[in-house]
Amino acid sequence: MRKFTQPVSMQVTKEQYERDLKEPLIALEYNPESSMAPKGDGLETVATNFYEKDSDIGYIFDSRAHNYGRHFIDHYNPELFLALAAMSEGDYQLGEIITYSNDYLYKIVDTNKWVLEHLSTTGQKNAYNTDPNKIEYFSRPSKERIIEHFTKNKKSMSKQAIPFVIYGKPHQLEAINKDLIELGFEQENRVTGDITSICQWTDIYDHIIKDRKEKSIFAGTYKSEGSKFKTFQLPQDYQAALDHANTWVELFKPKDIIINGYNAKFDIPGAVSFGCKTITKEQLLALKSSIELYNKLGGFSIHANRIKGIGVDFTEEVKLDMIDQLLEKLK
Repeated sequence: MRKFTQPVSMQVTKEQYERDLKEPLIALEYNPESSMAPKGDGLETVATNFYEKDSDIGYIFDSRAHNYGRHFIDHYNPELFLALAAMSEGDYQLGEIITYSNDYLYKIVDTNKWVLEHLSTTGQKNAYNTDPNKIEYFSRPSKERIIEHFTKNKKSMSKQAIPFVIYGKPHQLEAINKDLIELGFEQENRVTGDITSICQWTDIYDHIIKDRKEKSIFAGTYKSEGSKFKTFQLPQDYQAALDHANTWVELFKPKDIIINGYNAKFDIPGAVSFGCKTITKEQLLALKSSIELYNKLGGFSIHANRIKGIGVDFTEEVKLDMIDQLLEKLK
């Protein structure tokens, strides 16, 4: 059984956890059943070493972010969270960061064929097979070295990505509302009446929409309190508000879909390829229909073999959300 050595915690939204952390943590052999439901749709602290069980994850009180030796990441950085969470003892494990001559960092994406992903300082990722006999020349870097690598150029952007509230007169707000939608935000309520503000997702609108997203904006009469939101006043802050909103745009961009350590590619019309495997859109739709049917019947799940070409012979459950992501890319 895998033994994790570095507990970690970080504040996340429900969407961020589901999108960036949940599946990768399961792939690292963390126990998803231990994860408690978040209390709301705002920021919550998620942590490993839940109730002092190294392979359990869950939402905790903010005051316990440093408990049980956890490293608290004070900005949103899912790559760093996963890198620290992957630190293990014994044999090298999937997802771990290792170093060669203490100069270069690599992420283990397959432990059978020893596929390593070079983590360059520019953010470029290149995966390649290495000679298993040379693994002895690698070693585990320190926690501090991993933190340094994954924090560069991340913290400044994440610190700026604070939910915002924009105040102004109705006609000013209607104008900037259109600009925000053009940037990629989504209007979640009808803009009517004498509105006094536009705000990004917030718990005060629970009665309007339950499945709130980071790109959601609401028009109404909301007033911010404390430091949870970055505030702007129109007309003088018009451009500043748009500049701040732009810090979220990068977070909206679709992330690479990783399948068994390979980036999913869409260079074949109507199909997705990864490694040596190609699946057509029609096959994905058929698979989705089968899963939906099995879900309705209850008590069933569909499993599929991973790619034989890289030496992994176990099976894993096919998830609807992954198929939906692939179909969305194929539109």
